[in-house]
Amino acid sequence: MDGTKLTKEIFLNDVSGHSLKIIKDDGLYRHIECSNNGSFNQRFEIVTWPGYLAYTGDMGDYLFSRVDDMFSFFRSPDHKINTGYWAEKCKAQSVYGNGIREFSVERFRECVLNDVRGHLDIEEDDEIPDDIMEEIEPLLNAENEHECAEEMMNFSSSKMEFNDFWEHTVTQKTWHFIWCCHAIVWAINQYDEMWRRKSTPLNVAWRPKMKILHLTLKKKWFDMILSGEKKEEYREIKPYWTKRLMCVSPSYTHIKFINGYGRDRPSFVIEKRSIFVGYGRKSWGAPEGTEVYVLRLGNVLTKEYLKYFPIPGALPDEKYGKV
Repeated sequence: MDGTKLTKEIFLNDVSGHSLKIIKDDGLYRHIECSNNGSFNQRFEIVTWPGYLAYTGDMGDYLFSRVDDMFSFFRSPDHKINTGYWAEKCKAQSVYGNGIREFSVERFRECVLNDVRGHLDIEEDDEIPDDIMEEIEPLLNAENEHECAEEMMNFSSSKMEFNDFWEHTVTQKTWHFIWCCHAIVWAINQYDEMWRRKSTPLNVAWRPKMKILHLTLKKKWFDMILSGEKKEEYREIKPYWTKRLMCVSPSYTHIKFINGYGRDRPSFVIEKRSIFVGYGRKSWGAPEGTEVYVLRLGNVLTKEYLKYFPIPGALPDEKYGKV
């Protein structure tokens, strides 16, 4: 099947009966399963650990690596996929599946015609002379990769030649790889939606394991994060923060930000999306031109959520978070 014809609408129709099941959800260590009532038809599973995301299922098997939290790498609320860039981050694929790319007869024919027009110095809309079309007819009539390669190898003409033809890209993304890219984005959106809904009493049975990192902030940054304006917090790259942020297992799932000191100090809890090394925004408090630990933040947990999922180890007056 031609992967270029796989649209978002076709994919969503394929998974219209699918539901998401969370098997493990421990910070960056996740295992989710998506299927239609347990059927193996187009069923898939996603497993993540720091720096990696493994996809396995009926449509293929792929291993990706780019950032600490791979959900943040693939996350797209409006369901956009970037197959070209994501393919570059694929570290392994199943030898039994269709893989990432496959030979395209259509791309081969396009490259043949483009080379001919380039040789004749004519525009794309101009007709190729009949005598040239007759000579390249065997190339255009080839129906598979073997025939295309054989016809190109045997091609001989006094009127033109195909120098360096195989420098062209005559492959395209496979239907299965594009489908799997859609599936990863869809699954992450389903996972995020489950997190958004979990503050209601109906979802108390799905209680996540929370590991809280406690940090003190100046009022300016405290207010900016609480309002949603500031999406990241930063810490220097030095042994203290390396040990506290990076050498922790399981990793932190949430951050409790505190402003000031004393028993009545304001605080709130927010989701921790990922922690990685990078450059931050000066307007958000990062030093200019210096790499830091970037704490990518998610949604602020509401008091309603904390009522059903109290912070482990919190003092009685802190249990629901003072905002």
